[in-house]
Amino acid sequence: MIHSDRKRFIFFAAGKTGTTSIERALAEYADEIPFDFVGRYERLQGDFDRVCDTVGIPRRALESVNPGRFRRGDAHRDKHYTEFYTPATIDLVRSHYARDIREFGYRFGE
Repeated sequence: MIHSDRKRFIFFAAGKTGTTSIERALAEYADEIPFDFVGRYERLQGDFDRVCDTVGIPRRALESVNPGRFRRGDAHRDKHYTEFYTPATIDLVRSHYARDIREFGYRFGE
């Protein structure tokens, strides 16, 4: 039996959770919303600051509203994200998010 967290992760990796790749979001809204910038989660505060500057509003610090379940002392907290992947889930992510990976220069393990 697959642990429920592992099962949810596999569904996410396969793109079956309603998670939209950047490619799909751009294609869906390109005709309705012209955009010239896509912020990246891994530099969220900096990209948010850039948007604030662009639209002329004051910058503010983003709060961590839902930091996740992993807390200090949790056995999973200090693991590198690659330890949660199997060869099959790596292939699922590479397939489903191929354009995102290519366009943003993502590399597994970095």
